[in-house]
Amino acid sequence: MTPSNDQVPTVVPSLAEWSGRSGVVEITVESRIVASSALLTLAEQFSADLAEMTGLNLPVISGTSQPGDICLVLNRADSHLDGGERYEKEGYKLDIS
Repeated sequence: MTPSNDQVPTVVPSLAEWSGRSGVVEITVESRIVASSALLTLAEQFSADLAEMTGLNLPVISGTSQPGDICLVLNRADSHLDGGERYEKEGYKLDIS
């Protein structure tokens, strides 16, 4: 994905905050979804959703990530950020690096 003019992407639900940068994100057949055991069910669902949208059937693993992987991480320190209880139940933060 290459952002154009740092525009906020149109997604549902809408983003509460956006901080865009330049660069390219490429998900390939070599990409994997890496998740802890606590997030494996979510990772499997994400893999199925991604396959439906892209045709890429990415494997779900737990362990160490490598460049090009998608990592799902549960960070308990984020549970009290802006958004309170709703953030804790439904919120997420996306970092692309």
